[in-house]
Amino acid sequence: MAGHYAKCYRCLQGTQGKTRVFRQCLFLWKGRRPDAGKATPILGNSTAAYNQVWHLPTDGNALTGKGFIELTAKAFKVKPGHLVLKKWMVQIAGLFNPIIKESVEMLYQNETDYQFDSSKFEKAFDFKPTSYEAGILETVKSYK
Repeated sequence: MAGHYAKCYRCLQGTQGKTRVFRQCLFLWKGRRPDAGKATPILGNSTAAYNQVWHLPTDGNALTGKGFIELTAKAFKVKPGHLVLKKWMVQIAGLFNPIIKESVEMLYQNETDYQFDSSKFEKAFDFKPTSYEAGILETVKSYK
């Protein structure tokens, strides 16, 4: 990828401003600290967790789509770039690709901040979520 632009095509409804919506996600990669892979059995094997609402651990420093793209491009040592698609563009692309077609119904998640508070889980199980930067770096290492 060296010398090339990192192009992240993110399906966002609306204008360029939608890249400023904050997002949180789990670190799912099979590396050293797959947060979801560790947290799920902790909850399932803890009787104290029954009949309660829990959010699996997420980094509290939420990123915007643009911030996520910039961190990823930095890890790959390339210039960041992105294209924001309007909803109707995603719907047309969905006519040719079934995966994109299924993503249309999830576009509402890009209209407002999408954040979780996993502090209850972190305190109860002494768990520190993987930072976005560490998760991205570990994922990038797996491609090299």
